[in-house]
Amino acid sequence: MGEKMDKWGAVNTKLTKEDGVSRTTVVVCVLAGVLIAGVLFVVGMYAAEPVIDEYLQTKQIYQLYDFYDQDIGSTQTAVYFIGSSVVGDAVHCREIDQYLQNAGYNISTYNLLMDGDTPLRRLPQIQNIIESHPSFVVIGVTYRSVTDEQWVDETVILVNEKLRINSNASQFYSPEELHDLKQKPDLRYKVRFLRSVLMPYRDTWGNDGISYAKDPFIVISNDRRTANILAEDIQKQANDPSDKWRPVVPAEMTRHKQALIYNVQTLQDAGIPVVLINMPLHPLFSEKITDESRQNFFDLLNETGAKWYDMEFAYDEEYFRDSHHASLEGGTFFSQDMAKLIISEVESGAVHYT
Repeated sequence: MGEKMDKWGAVNTKLTKEDGVSRTTVVVCVLAGVLIAGVLFVVGMYAAEPVIDEYLQTKQIYQLYDFYDQDIGSTQTAVYFIGSSVVGDAVHCREIDQYLQNAGYNISTYNLLMDGDTPLRRLPQIQNIIESHPSFVVIGVTYRSVTDEQWVDETVILVNEKLRINSNASQFYSPEELHDLKQKPDLRYKVRFLRSVLMPYRDTWGNDGISYAKDPFIVISNDRRTANILAEDIQKQANDPSDKWRPVVPAEMTRHKQALIYNVQTLQDAGIPVVLINMPLHPLFSEKITDESRQNFFDLLNETGAKWYDMEFAYDEEYFRDSHHASLEGGTFFSQDMAKLIISEVESGAVHYT
């Protein structure tokens, strides 16, 4: 085999010449190769950074902050709908705007969808929302809103320079989350998105915040709101006690509950009226929510001090495309009801309109 054995039968590992090549030379060549590969990788990443940055500009979180930067509410009566995809799928701003216009109201509505939205994840945006001067904010919530532990670091790291977080809000975050709130999106962090950049198809969200907020799905040719799940699959999910859409809301105060109260009251303190909507839930899932959990959730909504509407049971199963999302047609019904709600709030004097 070419290996020299010592008198005990072990392999001799001395760096001696073998076949005329010093083993030291081999090691040096290997190390040099690794070093060159490392240098080429770093150079390649710096060269790829502009491409990654271009991709990142299409991400949902950039569209939201681009919208806030427009200060849209300073020039018009603007109504913001805030929430997860449960709100995002159900709110059709152009239909609401048309309904309001037909009723004689010059009011513009905006859909500020953030996938997986929770009060804790939306909290970093509250000051940006205030500084964009909405006339009225509608926050859609579900039982999952105050029980979901999901934290998506890119929604704060990528927009680090735009964050406007009050110091008294830091109490709601874990040490790891606080670290994310301070981290800048350096090249080492951006590397994680390289695979997405190279994918032939990417689920992107347009090029500017205004078009996004008017219709988050405008750039998606295969509109997910038309993708209905089979009734038997919804039934199967509803029968699963661990399904995330039949959570248990605890009686005790949690940081997620505190974040919802904080968001609502901070907006109200800034003079912005807020209404909460307990969003529609498929009847098969509503019946799985315990009376205790529902009461705990309602107690929380009362504690925010905002007016709230219970729309959990407002529609039958024809409204839904799955356990919780509105179908395209279902969203039309919901949007009509939201237009009526806005008119009601204006006529009651709760929303200032001139």
